[in-house]
Amino acid sequence: MIQKILRLLKNPEPYIENLQSRYTRKKKKVLLSRAESFFIEKGYIKYFSSGSKVEYKPDYLDLINLFKITKARKPKVILEFGVGFSTIAMLLALNENSRTGVNGKLYVVDAEKGWIENTKKKIPKFLKNYVSFNHSQARINILNGQIVSLFDQFPDISPDIIFLDGP
Repeated sequence: MIQKILRLLKNPEPYIENLQSRYTRKKKKVLLSRAESFFIEKGYIKYFSSGSKVEYKPDYLDLINLFKITKARKPKVILEFGVGFSTIAMLLALNENSRTGVNGKLYVVDAEKGWIENTKKKIPKFLKNYVSFNHSQARINILNGQIVSLFDQFPDISPDIIFLDGP
């Protein structure tokens, strides 16, 4: 026991890192639980069910942030690259905003028709008017020394918010 204490006194970094890591994991678990509870309490959790076996599980921390940003900023136009649970979270917020007279629309661009269809199936009728799905091939290119994704087509809009959740 004394040997362990002496080792700890000589080199406390691994012990401190372990404690910090455990604290961070525990804190994230609590935050995730609170974020999921937020959607449960609002009755929205049912909209975050998986449609595909290979679909990532919803990250409620990300989703609550998107929801709250959309609610707070009250955008009229959102452009999202990549489709999924994030689409649904923003649509739910746009729906709530519309109840206060702020009407917004979400334009989604995705290179995979399958993911667009997967998300479309999960969106309830009352949210469909808030979204426009756009399929476009994506290409990789180099621009000013930076690797970028270029889409062949996307909507002619001036977005208030751009959310990059895809290529």
